[in-house]
Amino acid sequence: MAWLFTCWKGYRTAINRQYEEHRKWMIRSFGMTLVAVSARLLVPVLLLLYFVLHGFSLPHGMETVIEEVLNVNIWAGLILNFVIVEWVILKK
Repeated sequence: MAWLFTCWKGYRTAINRQYEEHRKWMIRSFGMTLVAVSARLLVPVLLLLYFVLHGFSLPHGMETVIEEVLNVNIWAGLILNFVIVEWVILKK
């Protein structure tokens, strides 16, 4: 939904000839597009973090580890991309 919203806002600002706003919304759309890639890249980091926080043991089995990491990785990717994109926009 976030990706569709950012694409729609980018389209509307281009139609209204607000090209600077269009650029910002399309950068946001590109960031939302890359969430799946970012989330996959975060899996090793999240696995390492899980093991460090649990004393390098698997108290509930490997299936629980995978389930918890996969539940967190998409949100971590979304937040990471959102922060990076907004930083790029505000930097200019």
